[in-house]
Amino acid sequence: NRPSITVSCHMGCWELLSQLVFLQGREIVSVAKDIGTPGMTELLMKSRRSLGQTIVRAEGAFHPLLQGLQEGADVGLLVDQVVKPDQGGIWVRYFGRPVPVSAAPAFLQAKTHAPIVVAWSRPLHDGRYRCEFVAEFPWTKGVDIWGRTQDCISAIERTVRRHPSCWVMNYRYFRKTPSEKDLAQLAAREKRRRAQLP
Repeated sequence: NRPSITVSCHMGCWELLSQLVFLQGREIVSVAKDIGTPGMTELLMKSRRSLGQTIVRAEGAFHPLLQGLQEGADVGLLVDQVVKPDQGGIWVRYFGRPVPVSAAPAFLQAKTHAPIVVAWSRPLHDGRYRCEFVAEFPWTKGVDIWGRTQDCISAIERTVRRHPSCWVMNYRYFRKTPSEKDLAQLAAREKRRRAQLP
């Protein structure tokens, strides 16, 4: 009965997660990128709004998402997308390879103390879907933004490995190449995290 940050990926039917939240009587704010022509983008936005969610555009989305959480709404984000570091992305490992993804879930958690839940909608053989929660990360004092982002991506990776046929592989996940500085920073973060593990 409190706002949460639900993160998912391009697996199964991700639109159903937001619809389920709405059907449970809660508000949800989601992000959508422009796709194709302005007309196509508006058609997609209209379709998503018809499912009961509030849609904000990716550019400048952080403040509307933060406001939504502060006003009691849930937030839904697809985090397995390339986000350039100069646009708020940070380098993590996904299937062993470096990829820059959004740190928005971790930043939103740091600001609001809302839990992060990793979920997806699994297709069943009879044509229905089952929404499954695969990991939960409650807020902790001094939350490590990079570490929490890596936690989310690692939970998604574990799910993809268990259900690879449900993963949308046509998305260009690894199209960005990190610089030597990026790789050094990623290695330093990984080393620091390993040192903190019991």
